[in-house]
Amino acid sequence: MKSWKTIDAVVLAILLGLIAAIIAEGSQLYRIRQINLAIARPEAIVVEDDSPPEIVFAKAWHLGHRGEFQEALRLYNGIEHRVTRGEYEKVKYNMGQLYLSEAARYWNEQGVWAYSEVLTWSALAQKAFHDVLVLNPSNWDARFNLEFALRISPPPRAQEKADWTGRRSSVHSIYPGIPGGGP
Repeated sequence: MKSWKTIDAVVLAILLGLIAAIIAEGSQLYRIRQINLAIARPEAIVVEDDSPPEIVFAKAWHLGHRGEFQEALRLYNGIEHRVTRGEYEKVKYNMGQLYLSEAARYWNEQGVWAYSEVLTWSALAQKAFHDVLVLNPSNWDARFNLEFALRISPPPRAQEKADWTGRRSSVHSIYPGIPGGGP
C-alpha cells in the first residue's frame, strides 16, 4: 500500500511539473504572439520605456524607411545596450545606414557647402560599420558601406597659412629650467 501512495505522489508531482511547464510555455508563446502582432503593424507601435527591444527595433526600422532619421536614431540608441550580441550587430548596422544616408543626402543637396555635416555623418557611419565588422568580420554589406562612407568623406580642409612676416619669438616668457619655457 505504501508503494502505491509514493507512486501516486510521484505521478502527481510530475503532472504538476508538466502543468507548470505548459503554463510557462503558453505565456512565452502569448508574449511572442503579441510582439509579432506589433511588428506586423510598426506604424501603430507606441514605444515606452519598458517596451521589448524587438518592438522598438521594428518601430525604428519603420521610421528610418519613412525618412524620420532623428527619431529612428533615438530609438536605436535607446535599445543599443539592451540587446543580445546578434541584435546589437543589426542595430549598429541600421544606425550606420541612417548615418550614411544622411551624409549622402547632405552631399547631394549642398555639395561642398555642407562640409561639416557630411564629415560628421560619414564619421558616425564609419564608426557604426566598424563596430559591426568587429563583431562579424564577414559582414560584406558592412564592409561595402564602410568603404562607401570612407569614399564620400570630404578631404580635410587645407589650413590657411599665416601671413604674419615678423620675427618669430615665443609669446611666453622663457624661464630657465622649465622645458619649453613657462607661461
